[in-house]
Amino acid sequence: MLRKYLICQLLIICYTLPSQAAIFKCEVDGKVTFSGQRCEGNTVEINVRTSQPSNKGEVDKFDPATNHEATKKFIADGERRRAIKSLKQENSLLVKEIVSYERAMDAEMERLSRKKRRAANNLGGALWEQSISQEMNAVAGKYNGNIQSANAKINRNEQEILRLEGYGSRF
Repeated sequence: MLRKYLICQLLIICYTLPSQAAIFKCEVDGKVTFSGQRCEGNTVEINVRTSQPSNKGEVDKFDPATNHEATKKFIADGERRRAIKSLKQENSLLVKEIVSYERAMDAEMERLSRKKRRAANNLGGALWEQSISQEMNAVAGKYNGNIQSANAKINRNEQEILRLEGYGSRF
């Protein structure tokens, strides 16, 4: 593992540094060879030009300063997307909760309506009917309060989603 690491480091260094050594093309006994030193016989020095990548207007991926900024931006964007997803999931659960409140309220109101009809058939039912009506108002108030609270939370979440998506400055 250490060997692979050292080889990678050596390759990176060789790639990024301009070449300082000369290369010679030698012809000895009709055979062409390349060497880092002059040889006897017909020798031609080869000029090798190395070029560094151009960074004009581009972010250098290997520059720690620009790479750090890009990483921070990437992380912030990921956190923003995660927050939006979480708020949307919470809104979905709140909508299900509202439906649950509405069903529970309908069931309880139906139960109280049946009770009220039975009271109307009773001689002493007028007083009982009045207390059932008060109970129905209390049930409606309880569930409507829960529903309004959930709707307010959904509205706050929607405003936060708009802000996170970049539309919050328009409102």
